[in-house]
Amino acid sequence: MWLKRRLLLLTVALFPAAIAAAQGCSDAGFCSIGSIKTDSRPFRHKHLVTINPAYGNGEHGVGVYTLALQYDYMAGSRTTLQARITGNYATGDLGNVAGPGDVWLNVIQSLYSKKELDISLNLGVKLPLNGAKREKDGRALPMGYQPSLGTTDLVTGIALFWKQWQLAAAWQQPLSGRNKNTFFAEDWPGNAHAMQFRSTNRFLRKGDVLLRLNRHLRVGDAWVLNAGLLPVYHLANDSYIDKSGNSISIEGSRGLTLNANIAALFKASQRLDIGFTAGWPLVSRDARPEGLTRTMVLSPELKWKF
Repeated sequence: MWLKRRLLLLTVALFPAAIAAAQGCSDAGFCSIGSIKTDSRPFRHKHLVTINPAYGNGEHGVGVYTLALQYDYMAGSRTTLQARITGNYATGDLGNVAGPGDVWLNVIQSLYSKKELDISLNLGVKLPLNGAKREKDGRALPMGYQPSLGTTDLVTGIALFWKQWQLAAAWQQPLSGRNKNTFFAEDWPGNAHAMQFRSTNRFLRKGDVLLRLNRHLRVGDAWVLNAGLLPVYHLANDSYIDKSGNSISIEGSRGLTLNANIAALFKASQRLDIGFTAGWPLVSRDARPEGLTRTMVLSPELKWKF
């Protein structure tokens, strides 16, 4: 009882701070799929449809609106198939950019499920719907404006749920090499906003690993609250191709981002859940050229089970 009260107080106390300074999971998308996601225990219906809009303040004042649509299908007692599609709208001093983001295809395989213990594996792929090469007036835009990272990625992970605890580990690895972005900050002479971004011509992004530790508590019959930590480690420095054709390492892009996360889920009915997730960084990498930085994010979601 003491621990439940502490977790409830922590969630209530941190909720306003998360809205004011949320970072999200600071990764390339894999913290929000399959059983790696916060409070993603196996569901007991054949179908699950999730609508997940979000708004965030990106780096250097870029506003980013995102919409994700997800469908889960229970193909058997131990296997779930998941498909997710995203779209983005970014607005800032360099212009407005709207477009499709990525398609995620994921398989969740239950290894063990009995009483209070669930263990599952995740295997998936991220397929870009554009090459991160959007432009404004003939000049390439930085990654912070792009609807997608522009790479095909492999995602694998394992998740364990025991009583009120969730422990998950995952790896996301780009497979397609350099993307098609051609942004050079110097191509925007006299534009102070553009000069704040790092050049990312033919951007080569390295892989990430994450570890999630969460604890959830039920409040009455309708509410589930979550709080936890999410360290994400970027495995190596990213790079780009300069105007001379040389590969330039982006120093400081390798390293750890440690996030604190909170989430709330309201069971409106047997078939409908309403949720909210937010997070903020405790430790950050020195450089994030991929444009995933968020100083604030709001991420509600609707889940319909049938």
